Amino acid sequence: SHRGVLQRLLQDNHPILFEGLHSCFFLDHPKLVQRIKMVRTHNVEHEYYLALARAEQNAFKKAYFSRETMKLKAFEPILGHAQLLLAISPNDTRHFSRRYGNTEYLPAFQPDSVGPFNPNKERIALYHGNLGVAENDKAARFLVSEVFAHSPFPLMIAGNNPSAELIRLVNDQDNVTLLQDVNTEEIRQWVQRAWINLLPTFQGTGIKLKLLFALYNGGYCMVNSTMVKDTGLEEFCVVNDTAEEMIGSMEALMRLPFGEEEFAARIRRLQETFCNDTNAAKLLEMINRLKKE
Repeated sequence: SHRGVLQRLLQDNHPILFEGLHSCFFLDHPKLVQRIKMVRTHNVEHEYYLALARAEQNAFKKAYFSRETMKLKAFEPILGHAQLLLAISPNDTRHFSRRYGNTEYLPAFQPDSVGPFNPNKERIALYHGNLGVAENDKAARFLVSEVFAHSPFPLMIAGNNPSAELIRLVNDQDNVTLLQDVNTEEIRQWVQRAWINLLPTFQGTGIKLKLLFALYNGGYCMVNSTMVKDTGLEEFCVVNDTAEEMIGSMEALMRLPFGEEEFAARIRRLQETFCNDTNAAKLLEMINRLKKE
């Protein structure tokens, strides 16, 4: 319960880290006014929900996301009560800095960073994501109807809750396979097997953790510019924006090697920004600085 959370927070005098805007109910509570309070922001939430509303075809869900957009926009100024905001991407850092001041860029933490390199990769492309999210369903439908309808390579789509429209498109396309009821470990294995992880998006908010997951586990990552703009991940990906570019680029990549050396070099460069230990140390440094102020 809300009261239970507040009681727990009042048991000591430690700094408080709020994870996402949705957790900030007590950020402006008078009893916490003397405490060090930080918020890890995941997105500019009202922009994220507005994009969800625009992508959604189901009228009920569209109305829900539209209402959430207005609520979150009205609620966001509560962030002014934190001593420090920890933004997840350079772009979000600019947004929150302009609006509230005290903002630092703290790159995304990885739940289970580097996967083992799979040397037995197959000449296939993979798209993965929760297909129940309209944005992901739209990206998958785009790949099937615009890209793989005109490319001979096999596409695997891994994810749960696909729409009836996506299932219909896949059934019409001989070179596309839909993998449903997959768990995280099975998706990881497919990410490691695929020559190319294809991850376009039509919604450019925050940072996409599934892209980091693919970069830390898979072969080539092909994205559109919306997926990587202002994330710091552009240099690790092949960026194409049209179906024609993706088709041509895929043909070239399928001929190029992707071995353990290329993978290890990418991981080394990624770790310069996205290393959990380094970023945990940065967070501790920030907390200690706030304690001295």
